[in-house]
Amino acid sequence: MKWAAKAGMVDPSIPNHLIIAYEPECASLSVLYDMFDNGLLTFKFNFIIYYLKKKIFILFEMITNESSAKQEKAPGATKVKDEKKESEDEKKRLLRTGDAYIMLDLREGTTDIACHEIKGPFEVKELLAPSGGAWGSYYIDKTFEFMLIEIFGSDHMNEFKAIHPGKYRELMSNFERNKCDFFKDEYNNSNSNSNNSVSKPGKARPKFHSVTLPIEFDIFMQGKYEDIEQVVNDFQFYGKPCQIQYIATCLRMSHEVWMKMFDDLIDLIIVHTTTLINTNAELLKHKLKCICLVGGFSKSEYLHKRITDEFAAHYHIFLPRYHILSVVDGAARIGKISNFVKSRIVNKTYGVSRAVHVLEATNSGVSADHIQNHKFTTSDGQEFVNNCFDVFIRKGEEINVDQVVEHEFGSSKVEWWGSSFDYIDTTTIYSSDEKNPLVVSGLKPLATLYIRLPRELQSNKLKVSNRFYFGNTTLRVTTLITTTDGKCIEKEVYLDYDYSIEKPSIH
Repeated sequence: MKWAAKAGMVDPSIPNHLIIAYEPECASLSVLYDMFDNGLLTFKFNFIIYYLKKKIFILFEMITNESSAKQEKAPGATKVKDEKKESEDEKKRLLRTGDAYIMLDLREGTTDIACHEIKGPFEVKELLAPSGGAWGSYYIDKTFEFMLIEIFGSDHMNEFKAIHPGKYRELMSNFERNKCDFFKDEYNNSNSNSNNSVSKPGKARPKFHSVTLPIEFDIFMQGKYEDIEQVVNDFQFYGKPCQIQYIATCLRMSHEVWMKMFDDLIDLIIVHTTTLINTNAELLKHKLKCICLVGGFSKSEYLHKRITDEFAAHYHIFLPRYHILSVVDGAARIGKISNFVKSRIVNKTYGVSRAVHVLEATNSGVSADHIQNHKFTTSDGQEFVNNCFDVFIRKGEEINVDQVVEHEFGSSKVEWWGSSFDYIDTTTIYSSDEKNPLVVSGLKPLATLYIRLPRELQSNKLKVSNRFYFGNTTLRVTTLITTTDGKCIEKEVYLDYDYSIEKPSIH
């Protein structure tokens, strides 16, 4: 935020002039709009007022037509028709207030996962802390690269890449395009309910799916091998020959090869999503109704099949109309609804390092070794222990957006620091994967705040406060020093929330 202000991008005096938004949350907002506009989402509270404001011109037209058009109908016919339509609309709705959905933001580099509960008109709360991993379609590309090296040898592939770098990029671009087309038209994506849900497989799939090779690649490899077709045909894929064929400027790979490249990655996404659902089964019971797919990787028909086969028996699988652009669409909308997410679940325990009385350290369970190694005595003979973890918010707890947590430390004189030195207050901020960390030893600091107290104020008693401001996507931490005569000095730092990213192994 501060760097954007320094670059002149934003005016700090304008509230919400710059909003730093998470991509899965942008996609989440976009998907809710998509559902609402198509009658797949309804809000229990205030949705009528919201809808009237949005569609006032349609209602005006309906009123005008009603007053001008006179139709001869049997008594009660209109009422029966309206009730039937309302019943049909209710059946096709996927979500309503109180329901929850999982958002899979499937991109090139990562898969980000969010779980939201609908609280009101375009208002949600986090049910689960955001998670995900390095499970993007990029890793399918890397698997293909490794397979080319196994077939043609690393020396030949590196030589071709050095001589024809542009054509090598063309080769990989061709693979990306053909990768997206894999299983295309094999999976009937229409639905009789027209709710954009992914449906069941259609016709039988063909045996092979090709990758187009640049002509320069063909000429290069033909010069390296007497019979390039035989070399490729003899390549054993997991012990099976004839799974890959070299025909002219095409590399034809069996569906078994393609599915293996996809499955190694998709399995990680499915396992993680299943674990999330099973681990939080009691929380999600009767709430979770839908799994939404967005992002560039979401256009893969084979991915649709795998997700549908795994989850469609229990949840709706929803693919918005513009699933690739959901993040962009949601980012534009979030500028008008910056408080879309009302509360969050923190993924880490946050706090600061501080000294506590030796009795407090002992009673809280701090180890004897830590106490012995970090114990010190004050000028009045009190024993304290340094490097203890002062928790402000614990892992898994719910926090409201813009919630403030403050810890105040007792007043103290600073004369015992020595009159020949300036007094410098130091606040070091930490996060931990543990829910109840006791010490900061072994943890990497997130940031450190330094406040230098002017010499003329050092004869005062001081009150030191640390405050954590939990914003939309950033965590603001401040240290405030207040003297008895009301003078204040405050320093602050902005931090991103800390999320763990898992990485896949590529074979």
